[in-house]
Amino acid sequence: MAQDEKTRAEKRTDTAVAESGFEDFRPAFRDRLRRLREDKPVAFAAALRYYEDRLLPVVADESSDALAEWVAYGQRLGELTSVGQTLSIDETGRARPYTEVGSRLLTLHIPNDTSAEVLALLVPRELSRAQRATVELLLNRARALTE
Repeated sequence: MAQDEKTRAEKRTDTAVAESGFEDFRPAFRDRLRRLREDKPVAFAAALRYYEDRLLPVVADESSDALAEWVAYGQRLGELTSVGQTLSIDETGRARPYTEVGSRLLTLHIPNDTSAEVLALLVPRELSRAQRATVELLLNRARALTE
């Protein structure tokens, strides 16, 4: 992969995050990668291949939807950890299968294995009360239990 392609992808991602109503998802994805590297080296290698061979070239392309591509990568990270489903939670707390990036939708990969952690793919900067409760229950409580 060319360095200029990586630089373009990073700039497009920075812009997409800055212009969206979402928190930056990359720290959570990096944390998941660290865990894969430690616990599942084969899955970690697959995640790196996807990042280098699929994600960066597509995100570097001006015609792509950078946020949607990053959600797809997050789904891949989630699946490499534990098979599950990706759900979008609206402002009322109602969940439905993820289909596209929505401006106010909390998007999570929920593993079928209850011992595996939920992965936040897109978190609105301003959560509704119902979304905040979902984050507290599925992400923050789970972290507190494992620490």
